[in-house]
Amino acid sequence: MSAAEALEVARAAGIRVEIDGDDLVLEAPTAPPPGVLYLLSRYKADIVTLLRLGRPGLASLIRRAGGHRRVRRRAAARTS
Repeated sequence: MSAAEALEVARAAGIRVEIDGDDLVLEAPTAPPPGVLYLLSRYKADIVTLLRLGRPGLASLIRRAGGHRRVRRRAAARTS
């Protein structure tokens, strides 16, 4: 699994992922599944880097789940 794959799993679950400083901000219609939160937490540093760099294709991955209420969650820092 990679950070890009973790973002794709989040997108498939209907979660939009943005960054606010070093934090991930999630937007979803309901509370995200624990497994998705785990992946986003595990790959948080790499996801933040990917989103800051604006890697081609990631913007469309992240924007596909638009129109959801904002659920602000801060993913825990990666500890490995």
